[in-house]
Amino acid sequence: MIVSLNQLFVEVSEQPSAQEIETRMAFARTLGETAGNCQDMDGIAAELNSPLSGRLGRVKLGSLPLDLRDTVRTLPVNEASTPRRTEKGIVILMVCERQELAAGGLDRAQVEEMLIQRRMEVLAEQYLRDLRRAAFVDIRL
Repeated sequence: MIVSLNQLFVEVSEQPSAQEIETRMAFARTLGETAGNCQDMDGIAAELNSPLSGRLGRVKLGSLPLDLRDTVRTLPVNEASTPRRTEKGIVILMVCERQELAAGGLDRAQVEEMLIQRRMEVLAEQYLRDLRRAAFVDIRL
């Protein structure tokens, strides 16, 4: 499965107090509730002025960390996740688009292209090996 993700990042100080964490979490919940779709998230990200906020692009679900993978898998499209505490701050995710791949993930044309590419790579390696063997080095002093 491939998902297009959008993220809001709320910064927290390095040694936050319990009060600061609670205040920031409440702020993050409010941001998540006001975002109705990905365009809203883009606007909120611009207002936050955080370099870690914004679109994350298209990501394979399997490449995400396990804890995020479970969250994103069940998250409906255009719905903000609950705020999650990380080491550096608080993260809210939104799935903008979800694309499920076929059972094998590849169609016949893609598999054929991969096989041809592998054959070409093997031929190129053989050709370079033959060139190295046939090379003649003339050292003149």
